[in-house]
Amino acid sequence: MAKYHNKVYSFQKVNGGKQHEGVLAQDKSSKTKTRRAAVLWLILCLLFSIWFWLFNNYNRAAVRDLTIPVEVQGATQLENERALALFDQNLTQVVVHVTGKNSDVSALDEASLSATVDLSSYKGQAGQVTLPIQLSISDHGDFKVECYPSEMTFTLDRLQHREVPVSLRIAEGVNVTGYQVSPVGDYINLSGPESEIKQISRVDLVLTAKDFEEGKTSGFRSLTPTFLGYYGEELKEMHYVTYRAEQAMVRISPASDADAGS
Repeated sequence: MAKYHNKVYSFQKVNGGKQHEGVLAQDKSSKTKTRRAAVLWLILCLLFSIWFWLFNNYNRAAVRDLTIPVEVQGATQLENERALALFDQNLTQVVVHVTGKNSDVSALDEASLSATVDLSSYKGQAGQVTLPIQLSISDHGDFKVECYPSEMTFTLDRLQHREVPVSLRIAEGVNVTGYQVSPVGDYINLSGPESEIKQISRVDLVLTAKDFEEGKTSGFRSLTPTFLGYYGEELKEMHYVTYRAEQAMVRISPASDADAGS
């Protein structure tokens, strides 16, 4: 009888051990699932944080200021139709205040914007005139643009045409020995605002060493006129005076050729 009990006792002990191992395995599996769920939750939280940051940064409102030049249009038409010439303007650049989505605004640059003022529609007389500045944007997007200042002031003068004598001046240090250098003509035709044209007595074409070397190859060289006043002074602020380029040229030829031609 005791032997039977020992077998039963032994059997119960083994069975209890298996149950204990099963409980441990189940507990270990539960902890593993908990850890996996925690890691997955952290990953999801991290992904959501990244997405939220990107979404917020992409769509948030942004402001940017860009400085761009102002293009004046219609000056030639104004000269032809109204005999008025542009004499002065109060600015050459404006600041454009751009508001929009950060993704759109950050992609903008100065080349995407243009500011223009059109003189062709002006029907008034000589004097000061203030016109609005027109803005345009080439990039697609939902933008709000404002210009500072929003207007531009010009001084318009009567258009004058005038013919003045032209002469050649050789820059200091330039050796033209062996060559004949002379302007292609004795006069040059100027156009521009009366206030500037009336100050000009004559025009000098200054030949530099670079002009001389490059002109020897082709036989001609186009030069930039130097405007002189009635007392021989150089007039440096003649910004709106125009001239015919073909009249601002010098002829460069070997002295022997020039002598043969004469």
